[in-house]
Amino acid sequence: GLVLYAPDEVRIWQGVIIEFIVTFVLVTVLIMVTIDTKSKTGLASLVIGLTLAANILAAGAYTGGSLNPARSLGPAIFASQWDHHYVYWIGPLVGAVVAGLLYRTVWAHHDRRMFVKRTSAPPTTTSAEKQ
Repeated sequence: GLVLYAPDEVRIWQGVIIEFIVTFVLVTVLIMVTIDTKSKTGLASLVIGLTLAANILAAGAYTGGSLNPARSLGPAIFASQWDHHYVYWIGPLVGAVVAGLLYRTVWAHHDRRMFVKRTSAPPTTTSAEKQ
């Protein structure tokens, strides 16, 4: 099994993928409701909380639903159990980085994207400046 409760049927690569997916979903939701939103409805905290709860429920039976290396570090130190602890570092870190990169390269508004050539338009002059 893994550091947190996980059945023996969960393989290491499956644990990494599960932690990757739930962290990717959480970070994507965090970005979309806090950074890239035009309407400030005040529902961001509710959406984030529901996403976190759903992710923990979805992954809990398989990997413990860590989603955060720091959340796995405490129990590992306390129990002195380090077998397969890297699952809780690789999956969440890669999931968060991929979510951030996808936002910056695909989902972000055009002026916030990475790798986009920005053309600077010549300054416009008003009729008062022409005189």
